[in-house]
Amino acid sequence: MVSALLENLLIKTDNLIEKIFRFPQEKQPVSFSRYLTAPRKILLIPGGTLADVYLVGGFIPPLANKFPEAQIFLLVNQEHQCLVDETEWIKTIAVDHRSPHQFDGEFRRTINRLRSEEFDWAVNLTVSSRAEALLTGYSAARIRIGVPGDECEKYYNLIVRNTSPGGDFVDIFGHLFRALLLEQPCDPGFKTFKFTEAENKRAKQFLRHRRSARTGGEFRVLLPYWTSGGKDVERLLQKLAGELTAGLDPLHLLIAANMVAFEELRKWVGVEQYLYEFDDLRSMFATLSFCDRVLTNNAGAACILAGLGTKVGLIATGGEEIAWVGSRIPEQTEVLKGEQGEFPMERAVSFTK
Repeated sequence: MVSALLENLLIKTDNLIEKIFRFPQEKQPVSFSRYLTAPRKILLIPGGTLADVYLVGGFIPPLANKFPEAQIFLLVNQEHQCLVDETEWIKTIAVDHRSPHQFDGEFRRTINRLRSEEFDWAVNLTVSSRAEALLTGYSAARIRIGVPGDECEKYYNLIVRNTSPGGDFVDIFGHLFRALLLEQPCDPGFKTFKFTEAENKRAKQFLRHRRSARTGGEFRVLLPYWTSGGKDVERLLQKLAGELTAGLDPLHLLIAANMVAFEELRKWVGVEQYLYEFDDLRSMFATLSFCDRVLTNNAGAACILAGLGTKVGLIATGGEEIAWVGSRIPEQTEVLKGEQGEFPMERAVSFTK
């Protein structure tokens, strides 16, 4: 609570300083005709979730096809960088965290890095998110693009106003990309998430050691996720883990511990021999893509794995994130919902059978 109050105070101070000294504008007018038609460097700033990283992949091929000489940079969280570092067309800039005010040291380091690149475009792919809007505005990109909302509008010099207030990611940012005279996005996972032969070989070897060749049967994975303060979701996932471990032995079930703190999962009773923490998210997704069934409540992880061909059960604990993905959830995904918003315990357990 104290940290939230401090953060709010810093944001208010930040806004006051901007009002007094005014937000820095370009000294020279920008030639929109020049930089819109032939950008050299494009910075994409999606939100900080896996779903955001997954969805922005659909806009990268149209950008690369229209501007084959341009360099496309993607701002990502440190833990997500390994997923897209080897992707064709993309260079990454990683951040430890996204601060919604200028007083943070990480914010200043990120801004210095962005300014050194001298971007022609900076595209904010979030709605009314101060942290990403602040990065867009202070990046010193010649054209700063975003969807207006709250106090974010002052950070852009190209604003798309004809976006619907609701809708999913593609509905909202499809308008933005049409304003840039770009084609509609392709499938989000296209060329964004793929693994080398060596990575796939290591993943298969891991599963051969983990699963029982003698008894056979499918190999299932529970991939739990909750944000800080999400104690209700954590308790429900803990109960689900208890149901699964009561019916499956460690030769047929793995609980992947990469989406939340490993120490938190170790507190759960009776799951120690099922737990496994991979070196990073890249090795985790490579391995889970060869499992028979994966059960998770993270929409981004579900979409990535389904795009890789895995049968996924997406537990609807985060309705807003599922709505954000919208119609872009791959067919391999079965969305598990309870009645009247209840946790779909029975459906989640039956999915693993």
